[in-house]
Amino acid sequence: MTNIVGRIFGFISVIGIIALVPSCANPEIDYVAQGDIYYEQGQVTEAIIAYTTAIQFDPNNAEAYDKRGYIYGKQGKYDKAIIDYTRAIEIDPSYALAYNDRGIAYGNQGEYDSAIDDFNKAIEIDPDYADAYNNRGITYGRKGEYDKAIADCTTAIEIDPNHALAYNNRGINYGKKKEYDKAIADFNKAIELAPNYADAYHNRGITYEKKGEYDKAIADFTKAIELAPNYADAYHNRGDTYVKQWEHDKAIADYTSVIRLDPNNAEAYHSRGDIYVKQGEYAKAIADYTSVTEIDPNNAEAYHSRGDIYVRQGEYDKAIADFTTVAEIDPDNVEAYHSRGDIYVRQGEYDKAIADYTSVTEIDPSNAKAYNDRGLVYEKKGEYDAAIADFTKAIGLAPDYVLAYNNRGVAYGKDEEYVKAIADFTKAIELAPNYADAYNNRGIIYGKQGEYDKAIANFNTAIIIDPNHFLAYNNRGIAYYERGEYTTAFANLNKGIELVPTYAEAYFYRGLVYSAVGGYNTEAIADFERCIELSQDPDRIAEAQQQIEALQ
Repeated sequence: MTNIVGRIFGFISVIGIIALVPSCANPEIDYVAQGDIYYEQGQVTEAIIAYTTAIQFDPNNAEAYDKRGYIYGKQGKYDKAIIDYTRAIEIDPSYALAYNDRGIAYGNQGEYDSAIDDFNKAIEIDPDYADAYNNRGITYGRKGEYDKAIADCTTAIEIDPNHALAYNNRGINYGKKKEYDKAIADFNKAIELAPNYADAYHNRGITYEKKGEYDKAIADFTKAIELAPNYADAYHNRGDTYVKQWEHDKAIADYTSVIRLDPNNAEAYHSRGDIYVKQGEYAKAIADYTSVTEIDPNNAEAYHSRGDIYVRQGEYDKAIADFTTVAEIDPDNVEAYHSRGDIYVRQGEYDKAIADYTSVTEIDPSNAKAYNDRGLVYEKKGEYDAAIADFTKAIGLAPDYVLAYNNRGVAYGKDEEYVKAIADFTKAIELAPNYADAYNNRGIIYGKQGEYDKAIANFNTAIIIDPNHFLAYNNRGIAYYERGEYTTAFANLNKGIELVPTYAEAYFYRGLVYSAVGGYNTEAIADFERCIELSQDPDRIAEAQQQIEALQ
């Protein structure tokens, strides 16, 4: 939290409500004093009325305009505040405080150059105006001009060595420059000067968190909350730090506190939703992300996060709706198109998937994954040339893209370009020596070439790397079958079925083994029937049916 300094009214201690009766000589002065008292007591409306009355008595009362403008600024009514400050300056062009206060209002509206101009003028009028230097420093910080910000805060400190706010704000800017030790030193000094300065504890906590000193960060956020129990940002940052320590329940409690203090805090709902996702509490996460979309209908991230959960739950239509909304909010959001394309692949809507992956490549021509994934869809459609072209493009963009080499190898294999396929699988293995799938796929190609020893050697390696690689067991069983080693083939196919009982190909080949051995017609027919039940390949189903007919 950055502190822009306005004024400190010269209030006296007041007990009870004091109703001042203006004197006859200078009623406007008494009304200004009465406004000061009302403001100190928190009676803001009455204070505005008092300052307005003072202005009515004396339209040239610059102080009344400035003080009324200050209240408008505290209420977030910056346009009205600027009008009052401007009138005060017109009345008294040497009114440094009015320039400072108008600068604050401009800064809070994001009009940083106008703010700096006003702080410059305040400093020109009063070269020892520490608050104006501090406020100009804050504004430079907001513009990302951190060195200028630090220089101004340093000047404020030189003018007033006890300026706790300037130490705090200089610390913030050191933090922006990642000079964390300097930042902490400044926050320490601010706390030394003002032991109840909640913002300084909070900002020091942020700095400790960035340094990875999470226990210290949590201690500071906790102290800030102790000093300011309604400090929503401190709860949120403490929650974020608990997340990094995997203390998810504590994080949820903090985000819930933020929501209690600020029911429209979309970020808190999103952060809490993210934790619920990690805990597998998807219904709660969906509720939180939905709250974000209700608070901020253009929050693309919330729609995407909710869409991801719908994907996990298999609610693809809802996921598509959310990803579509993300694309409408942010037409250049490549993740939305990519995620929607992934769902279309699962639904078998390959042309829609290709269209979405193409959108990704148009937005981000260097997105290797989009080319790879589009290549996979072309491969599923049997368009091997298009698939190979996409995998080649992915490799060109990312020369160490192991999956793209493997996938291009598969496409070459299906296109019966076996030498190229083997070269790609070999490259994938070179890049990732423990890539079991590449060994398995290279073994398949050797098998297609009748090089069963090489095929078996590759399946062996795949199984050593991944003892649960059911495809490698199945394919090794097929290789042994082709070599006429039925007992070993049978053992491998059995292992594959044990690992994945729903793999149709294993039943088909085990049926062939039973048939080849002879005397196991009943078992062979049962396996072919199981293959027909499980398979989604019309050609394989037809072959299994033919085997059954031959055995009956």
